[in-house]
Amino acid sequence: TVTTLETPTSILGVGFYELVRVPRTPHWLLVPESGAGGGQVITWSTVTTNTQMVIQSGYIANGTIAFTLPATAVVGDQVIVLGKGTSWSIHQNAGQKIYFGDKSTTLGVGGSLASTNSHDNISLICMVANTDWSVFPPPQGNITVI
Repeated sequence: TVTTLETPTSILGVGFYELVRVPRTPHWLLVPESGAGGGQVITWSTVTTNTQMVIQSGYIANGTIAFTLPATAVVGDQVIVLGKGTSWSIHQNAGQKIYFGDKSTTLGVGGSLASTNSHDNISLICMVANTDWSVFPPPQGNITVI
């Protein structure tokens, strides 16, 4: 059962989203609302090895996992990582950058985000096709920005 906090709303002009509670946890996620104007469904998988991310996907990191952002994305595409007892990091391709409040990662392959706690969670939304991603909503935990 998914608990909806509020009715779907347009956020940043990228479609309709709703804040939902993850069952049996204290966590909330921003997810596209599939019935209101083009939101996409997030496909979830548990991963145990380093992973090339795919748009509209959520990953449960079951192990120390290095993720790489999708090389191709359009405005509004989303990727999500949920930590499951170990650490994770999200790495960029050439020309990519992640914005996190008043911080941003180093441009290109040298930039990344990393968890500091075993159950840190993060959601990224593409805001410029292929290159710029934003952390939204705020993550669960303390994230290292490189």
